[in-house]
Amino acid sequence: MQRDVTKLQELLRIIDEFDNFGQMPRDMSLFSVAVRTLRKDKSISTDIVSLINANSNGMGTIALSRILIEDYLHMLFLKDNPDKLTENIKNFNLHPYIEHYASLQAMRDWGIDLSDNEATHVTAAVEMAFEANKSRFLRPHRPTSGTFDPDDYYRTWTKFNLDNLVKSTSLTETPAGLKTLKFITEAYGTASTIVHHNSFNIWLLSSQDGTLAREVYSEIAIMISEIVLGRIINVALGIAPSEEDDPMRIPNLLSRLAYAI
Repeated sequence: MQRDVTKLQELLRIIDEFDNFGQMPRDMSLFSVAVRTLRKDKSISTDIVSLINANSNGMGTIALSRILIEDYLHMLFLKDNPDKLTENIKNFNLHPYIEHYASLQAMRDWGIDLSDNEATHVTAAVEMAFEANKSRFLRPHRPTSGTFDPDDYYRTWTKFNLDNLVKSTSLTETPAGLKTLKFITEAYGTASTIVHHNSFNIWLLSSQDGTLAREVYSEIAIMISEIVLGRIINVALGIAPSEEDDPMRIPNLLSRLAYAI
């Protein structure tokens, strides 16, 4: 059955028109984080559209939609904490050094050989950056023993779990925000049942012919993607600075967004 993804495709076109800034520097500002998050979410949403148009059973699209929800919460977290913005952006830009080092250690554990150039230059740079920044992300209740353990360090730059991330946004402050929070919490939970080894879904797929998944999951994925992606775009457009050469570009995109959602 061909499903209507017209609204979702219009949101993707708005992202394309908004993101006309080219390459962003490695050290990102709030605005560049917003733009690159949109670019990432456009890729995810394009995959969702492709799967839906291919008449997939919808499970993959539900799982992908969870990424959009997490990105929305992270964008709100940055926007809604202006007093901590400098520190949060610094964490965003520095946390990759922890991830790079963890990846390097994993490669060593797996027995992957590095070239002479990688061993001489890349490895040294990764280790130096890790040593300079590791204390920022070390979990206080897991003091390192001297042997590297990735679990000694926060896995995300926010250093929050999802519940604490939500509490640090404006969603809990207004009736409209609480309504949105209820929707995305339920949507996140639905998507998580696909991502994790959930017994109900495994039982469901083993006990019926997949009709329910084909008829329901894709519709849910479209709804989640449209609603959450529209909110992500709205946050990014609200962060965007005014443009002297075309002061009406952002207002016009906001008007199109309001019509699209």
